[in-house]
Amino acid sequence: MTGAFQTTKSGRAALLKAVFVFFGALVFFFWVFNNGWAFRHFIAPYTSLVAFVAASIFRLFGQAALQAGTIVTVNGNPLSIATGCNGAEAMALYFSAILAFPTEWRQKLVGLILGLVGIFTINQVRVIGLFIVAMVKPEILPEAHNYAGQTFVIVMGMALWWFWAERFTGAGNAKNAEDGR
Repeated sequence: MTGAFQTTKSGRAALLKAVFVFFGALVFFFWVFNNGWAFRHFIAPYTSLVAFVAASIFRLFGQAALQAGTIVTVNGNPLSIATGCNGAEAMALYFSAILAFPTEWRQKLVGLILGLVGIFTINQVRVIGLFIVAMVKPEILPEAHNYAGQTFVIVMGMALWWFWAERFTGAGNAKNAEDGR
């Protein structure tokens, strides 16, 4: 195996460290999601921001959109952006993968910033898409929300992580050098 985790003793140690960092970061993030104080000061305001941006995007395109907390009403159709719909879980997975990847902290910082902006944008596309589904074909909203929307955010988040790992960590450059490119 080539790449970030070689099959040597030190490579196995690096892999084990990455696994512990990944799951440790996930435990921390999900503690934040379930901690009352952290929820009130971080997750709830972030969810309201997701709702505010969604309403603003609809207004930008000439739609009658209102936002009250985490509820957005577009042309009389209200939808609530719940905690699981704000993209925070996808961001926690992405951030955990960034923190676990064996690279320099400067590159991790680039990945964290890229993820913050990227996952937020990806989730906004999902939220806007679900509003459109709710307005056009409301009977399929549960399926669109539970299957298509969640899958979209997860797959795009993974693609964003892959892009970061290939473009910003030097892992892709090392592979290209090995291949003689």
